[in-house]
Amino acid sequence: MRSIFKKTESMYKVYAVIIFVVLLVITQLLVYQKYKINRAKERTALEQELEDVAEEFQTVLRHNISSANTIAMLYAQDSTLSWFDSTARNLIHLNPALDLVEFLDSFTTTHIYPLKGYEFYLGKDPLEDPVRRAETMLAVQKKDLRFAGPFPMRNSNEKGIAGRQAIFFDGRFIGIAVVVSKLSTIQRVIPEFQNKDQKFVFQLSKVNVATNKREYYFDGYKPRGNMVDSVFIPGEDWTLHAAYAKGYSSAFGIWILALFGILFSAAGAAFVYFRTHATMRLEETVKAKTRVLHERMKELSAIYQISEVLKDERQSVESAFTKVVNIIPVGWQHSDACAARISVGEEVYATDNWVDSPYLMRTPLQFVDGRKGYVEVIYCREEPPEDEGPFVTGERDLLNSLAEMLMLFYNKKFNGERVARSEAKMRSMIEATPVPLMLCDKDLNILSINSIMTKRYHAMTELDMKVGDNFIEVLKPERREDVRALFNQVMIDLEPVSYEAVYDTPHGQIYLHVIVTPVTSNAEPIGVCTAMHDVTKRKQRDKENRKVIHDLMRELSRIVEYARELAQKMHEPLANISGSLTRASEEKNEQERATMLEEVKTTARNTNKMIGELEMAMKNREDIENGEDTEDTEDGEDREVSDSA
Repeated sequence: MRSIFKKTESMYKVYAVIIFVVLLVITQLLVYQKYKINRAKERTALEQELEDVAEEFQTVLRHNISSANTIAMLYAQDSTLSWFDSTARNLIHLNPALDLVEFLDSFTTTHIYPLKGYEFYLGKDPLEDPVRRAETMLAVQKKDLRFAGPFPMRNSNEKGIAGRQAIFFDGRFIGIAVVVSKLSTIQRVIPEFQNKDQKFVFQLSKVNVATNKREYYFDGYKPRGNMVDSVFIPGEDWTLHAAYAKGYSSAFGIWILALFGILFSAAGAAFVYFRTHATMRLEETVKAKTRVLHERMKELSAIYQISEVLKDERQSVESAFTKVVNIIPVGWQHSDACAARISVGEEVYATDNWVDSPYLMRTPLQFVDGRKGYVEVIYCREEPPEDEGPFVTGERDLLNSLAEMLMLFYNKKFNGERVARSEAKMRSMIEATPVPLMLCDKDLNILSINSIMTKRYHAMTELDMKVGDNFIEVLKPERREDVRALFNQVMIDLEPVSYEAVYDTPHGQIYLHVIVTPVTSNAEPIGVCTAMHDVTKRKQRDKENRKVIHDLMRELSRIVEYARELAQKMHEPLANISGSLTRASEEKNEQERATMLEEVKTTARNTNKMIGELEMAMKNREDIENGEDTEDTEDGEDREVSDSA
């Protein structure tokens, strides 16, 4: 009997151990799934933060590149550098990450702003330092802006990075434009780099071209565990690293759940061991626990299946929600009697067995486009009461999680479609514009262009222009530098600029009025918009109007000259006639009076003859001038066309 008792007791211990192991495995699997979900969220948050900081740092680099290019461009226009201090002051004022601007004539520092505190740089040759020699020569060889650092600032204990833009004129090396940013300034502009009491810590690294060793920039970079990520920033071989700060932990709740699972498993084993005499109750308890665990597994299975459906962002909302609504009942306790429905505004997606039922569980949906709805679950028949009517607490949590997943998918889909519609609308508006129109990015790559522009440009130049081309590269070589300088100035001044261009074609000269307008976002230039107007007819009308006015003025001049000569010629004869008539009226002797009147007639005949001769002379002069004017007009038109060409 004792042996039987001992055998039974050992068997109960084995049962207790088995129950402990089974419960421990199940609970820890659930905890592990929760842990994986949390880790995935942490990874997503880390990647998002890394992407945001990388974008901020690239913005700093782009601003420094723009500043160095401005110095190089202005030097090409005015090599006296009289503009250096005022321009450098404005660049530092506009670029919060910029601390110092230098100009090196060949390899010697000749200009620096601000000068105070940096006087010792003047007259220095950076090639004296082997590291800076390699960095400087790389910028000269590449003929492009290159960044170097970190290097110690000589007037303080700080470090900085320098961007060097080599300047060439007619293929000959002239000098270098240098822009410098202190690391402390970059940390001020991008506070995430300070790594103080933050959830995330960041590090920036770059391979030194002289030593071929990777150098790190910021202190305080102490990642937690393996939660580390990095992103490569092209152009200058920068690598940005990000990690959760050491000491930060979001797994405390996971450890509590794991401990709870262990305690729960131990409690279950103890219960089995100490309540062996209540076999039926033990079996019921085990069945109940198994049922709960089974329900949790069903919930996890439903979440997994729905997640897999919503991963495909190419499908429509209708397709996705139709699939999801048929998966939802799988996660509920009484799946065979369960029905589901998703409503989005007036649109409804429901399982085939959906009916009006008093056994309802619902969660509201709020979408980014303002539409509202619900995700709802019902039982088509009466079920035993649980925590919330016939539903258990876990099912409420499951429904809330499903609502979040649906809203996330819908909102992401809506935002993507809105962006696509905006782009299509922009292209449609540009195409529908009745004037030649083109939209370019900051690098003057063509983003959108209407058919009027492409046809007009081909007709004038026999060159093709399409989306994706660089606008400068499709211009004729003699126009490229002037147009590039004008477009860059528009993006610097953020003011529209207009100019006239003349194209020689087989059908004659075409005059264009071109308007270049900056496109900005948050007061920063992101591109330019170019419109053209054909003003050839207006130019022709102006030329014809000038000829008419010229002819009228010449005719008026002839009339005035004729009147002046007539007045001079007629003055003396008219005076003689007037005097003779006066004397004749006063003369009382009839014979003398007749003689005087005869003299008046003779004078009048001579005057009439003189007027005829004057008219003949004016007519001959007019014929001669008309012949000369014709030749002058033809010569003038030829000369004007030549000047325009």
